[in-house]
Amino acid sequence: MSTYQQGLNDEAKVIEMLKKSFNQVRKSSKQEDIEYDIDVWIGDVAISIKAQHACLRTGNLGFELEVQNRQSGEWQKSWFHNGKAKGYIVMVGETLYMVNKQSLLSYVNKRGWDSVRNLTPQVKQMQEDINHRDADVKFGLLKLDDMLNYGIAKKLVA
Repeated sequence: MSTYQQGLNDEAKVIEMLKKSFNQVRKSSKQEDIEYDIDVWIGDVAISIKAQHACLRTGNLGFELEVQNRQSGEWQKSWFHNGKAKGYIVMVGETLYMVNKQSLLSYVNKRGWDSVRNLTPQVKQMQEDINHRDADVKFGLLKLDDMLNYGIAKKLVA
C-alpha cells in the first residue's frame, strides 16, 4: 500500500473514531481540503488530520513548514503556515491527540522548535522515483510529552 493510500485510510479511520465521540462531525469539501488543509469539521471548528505513527518510535510530532518544488527548486511555506484549520487531530498508533493551533503557535514563538529536519535521502529518492512535486520538506519537530505537559496537545481516544 502506498504512503498516500495509507494516509487516506488513516484519515477515514480517524473520522469514524471522531463520530463516536462528537455529535457534529462532517467531512470537509474537496476545496477546503486542498486549499485550506481542512479535513473535517467538528461543529464549527476546522480540523486538519495528521497521521504520525513515527512518533511511537521518535517521541516527536512533525509539522510541515516548507516544501521545495522539484521543478523550480524554490522553497514555499507549507500547511503549517498556510492552513486554515484551528486544530490538528494527530493519530499516533491507535491514539488520537488534539493539538490547538493557537497554543502551538504561541509555544513555538516563545520556545522555538526542538529541531527542524529535512527528508532523509531515502525518502527524497522515493519522492523522485514517483515524480512527487516536492523534492524536499522542512519539518519542525516537538516532543509529544512536552506538548501534553504544556497543554498544547491532549489525548482524545485511546
